[in-house]
Amino acid sequence: MITSAHTVMKCEYIPLSVIVTRFSMKGGMAMHTKETFCFAETDELSLYIDAYIPDKPNGAAVLYYHGGAGIVGSRTDIMASELFLNRGFTYLSPDYRLAPEVPLQTLVGDTEAAYAWLMGEGARRFHIDPARVGIAGCSFGGYLSQLLAVRLRPRPVCALSYAGYGDLMGAMYAKPDPFYISTQPAYTEAYALAQRSPAPLTAPDEKDRMAMYFRARQLGAWNQLVAGLDPVSDFDALLPYCPVRMMTADTPPVFLIHGEADTDVSPCQAYQTAAMLASLDVRHRLIMLPCGHGVYGEGADEALRASVDFLAGFTGAESPNE
Repeated sequence: MITSAHTVMKCEYIPLSVIVTRFSMKGGMAMHTKETFCFAETDELSLYIDAYIPDKPNGAAVLYYHGGAGIVGSRTDIMASELFLNRGFTYLSPDYRLAPEVPLQTLVGDTEAAYAWLMGEGARRFHIDPARVGIAGCSFGGYLSQLLAVRLRPRPVCALSYAGYGDLMGAMYAKPDPFYISTQPAYTEAYALAQRSPAPLTAPDEKDRMAMYFRARQLGAWNQLVAGLDPVSDFDALLPYCPVRMMTADTPPVFLIHGEADTDVSPCQAYQTAAMLASLDVRHRLIMLPCGHGVYGEGADEALRASVDFLAGFTGAESPNE
C-alpha cells in the first residue's frame, strides 16, 4: 500500500533510453541492454526505474534498492549487476524520493510502487515470472530489502541484504554515535537545516546532504530526521518500519553479507537479524567479511556470487551465460 503525502500513480511506460553496453566475465563477453521507464508520478516529480536486460534472460529478476541512509544516493548506484546479468537475471534499480524532504513512510511507499510496477507492467514487458522475483540492496538499500521482505505482497522469493540493518530502535540510530562524534565536525543545526532541498528529489543536489546524516548520527536522531518519529515516544508508529521486529515464520529467505569492521552499520545488526531468522526457522545465510562498511576486500567476490546462487536456488535459474 502506498503511504504518501501525495498521490502516486502509474505513468506512460515509454522507454527514455536504450543503451547497449558490453562487459567481460571470466574472459568471455556478455551483452545487456539498459532501458529506463517511468513507473510512477507524484505531485512534484516522476519516478523512474532502470532495467538491465541480459542477452539470455532466464525469466527471473532482482529489484535492487540503492543505499545512502535514505538521504543521498540514486538509482544509478548499483552493485554486482554484472554477476546477476551473467546468470540471466533481469536487474532493475528504481528511484525513490529522499528524506528528509519526504518522510521514511513516503519513501517506502515509492519502493513498494516500484515493486508493484515490476510485478505487473515490468513482468509483462520483460517476460519475467512474478513468482521468480527477488529483492536486494546495500546499506540503506539492505535495510529496505529486509523491510520489504516483510511488507510486500506477493512476497519476493528472497531478500539479499548487503551491509544492511533491521532495527531502527537499536543503539545505532537511537543513541549518539561515538564514531561520528569523533570523526566528523560538530555540524550546527542551522547548517544542517540549510542542506535540505526546497522540493522532493530522487538524487543528491549540490548541497552538503551528508551533513544532515552526520549530525543525526552524532545526536542519535536519525529516526527523527528521516521518519519524523522518536523511537521511544513514537514506538508504535515506528515499529512497522523495523523489519527485525516484524519478521514471522512466513518471512522469505534472507541472505546477509556484513563487514566485521563496519563503523557505520554495526555488525550487531547482522547478527541480530540472523538470530531472529534462526529463531523463526526461516532459511537464511550470513557471511561476515573482514571489511568496513560495504562489500569489498578479501572474500567479497565469493560472497556476492554466493548471494546470486542463493537467489538462483529460489528461482530455479540456470546459468545460461556461464
